[in-house]
Amino acid sequence: MAIELTPVKRNITYQGRELADLQPDAAVEDIVRMHALTIPELATATIEGPTIADGTATYTVSARLGTKG
Repeated sequence: MAIELTPVKRNITYQGRELADLQPDAAVEDIVRMHALTIPELATATIEGPTIADGTATYTVSARLGTKG
């Protein structure tokens, strides 16, 4: 019996929408940091996961809520 390896697709979501996986070989933290250039609240976001289902690893990004001052 041979072992078959199947690649897992990576899915990164923020507020119900999928963020583009700009560099599949990079760490998820790096991808979120890249998106923080256009979505500033991602600069301090937290990453949860992955949750693996049907060959897809889903990471959920949540903005940290804080107060100024």
